[in-house]
Amino acid sequence: MTSRPRADSSVPRLKSAPTSEEREKGWSTSVSGDRFPVRSFNYKKKKKKENSSEAFYECIFFDRIFTRERVRKASDIWAIDTICEESNATRVVPQYVVLHSQLPLSKAKMMGQSTNGPSIQTCTVFKLRKETCDILNSKDPSSWSPALRLFVEWSKRAPRDSKWKGRLKLIMFAENPVEIGLPKMLTGYNGKPILLTKSTELFAEKNYFEISTNFAKFCYLFRQAWSSYGIPALKTSDVSVGLTIEGRDNSELPEQILGCFSCHYLGLPEDYTG
Repeated sequence: MTSRPRADSSVPRLKSAPTSEEREKGWSTSVSGDRFPVRSFNYKKKKKKENSSEAFYECIFFDRIFTRERVRKASDIWAIDTICEESNATRVVPQYVVLHSQLPLSKAKMMGQSTNGPSIQTCTVFKLRKETCDILNSKDPSSWSPALRLFVEWSKRAPRDSKWKGRLKLIMFAENPVEIGLPKMLTGYNGKPILLTKSTELFAEKNYFEISTNFAKFCYLFRQAWSSYGIPALKTSDVSVGLTIEGRDNSELPEQILGCFSCHYLGLPEDYTG
């Protein structure tokens, strides 16, 4: 356990502009939940979105490393249990949510795509906000928002029900699309939610959920765009990332972001040749 790094060991979390040394290493920052458009009430009929209320969780750690092969769980690399300290604040939902993403560094293939190989592994740890905890501990669940009730139900069902697990959505915004050379044909997909289905495993641990997703298992069009534009942009991209649960009818809307963060200039391995 002690041989594994804490999840904030290599990427600093900053509140102000980075120094030149920090810029070389990459960094992460907080971002408000209202950065992310989510489904609004009556979405099925009007197809309108609105900016989310503040996220249920706050980001407390972010890290990334380069590996030669796939890693199934963040806890195989990081000492997650030293970060997710046990708490009795509430038992309704997990105190922490861990997002583990595997970003492949290989070229996309239409057939025979390997889900293993050189990758960037990222680990983000979210902690339940006190405000969310206070609402959950209220004796009157009718005071919960539709999105919070949906998340409580998702937390109960998702670890054992793949259909419920598959309602989890990942939203990624490239904040500097012109700088990184994002083509106009892809700008319409910038920030478009991705349902995390077969690409993703969910592990319910003692006091946290780990969401482990492998981009190498996404659809071919996504992998092709990632290979052509996402990987080269890692050196200079500013990306905001959010998680939410898909609301499908008005009893579950409007949606609300679970947790979010921004990461910057994550870089590539020194021996990466493309």
